[in-house]
Amino acid sequence: MKAAVLRMTAILAVVIAVTAVSVQAQGVGNRQTFAVPFDFSVGRTVLPAGEYTFTADNQAVRIQSKDGRSHAIALPQRTLGASHIQSDVRLTFRRYGDEYYLSQVWFQGGVGREFKKQRPANGDLAQNYSTIEVLSRAR
Repeated sequence: MKAAVLRMTAILAVVIAVTAVSVQAQGVGNRQTFAVPFDFSVGRTVLPAGEYTFTADNQAVRIQSKDGRSHAIALPQRTLGASHIQSDVRLTFRRYGDEYYLSQVWFQGGVGREFKKQRPANGDLAQNYSTIEVLSRAR
């Protein structure tokens, strides 16, 4: 009886240890820091230029400034996967004139989140846009 309890306790300890390592590894890959050199929009929220931490939680992406004053939560339109060639950790913005809109965020492992395309009210600017990428800051 003691041997069975001891064996079950050891198995449970191993399972808990493996689960904890797995959860920790997922958390690191889904949390990245970026220095964004311009003001940008996430949905209806405009965030000032600065250093931000992007965290993927289930279906939402949380965006928090380093100083804690600015934040947003965005619901991606879809999840993306990339090849090894395109697996850089990065943000992608759509730029219309002087306005920048968050388009995609890419985490470690080539997993990306794409957000609904936003367009400025001025139809002329909507026809003329460019794509800007910001790479992750080294940790």
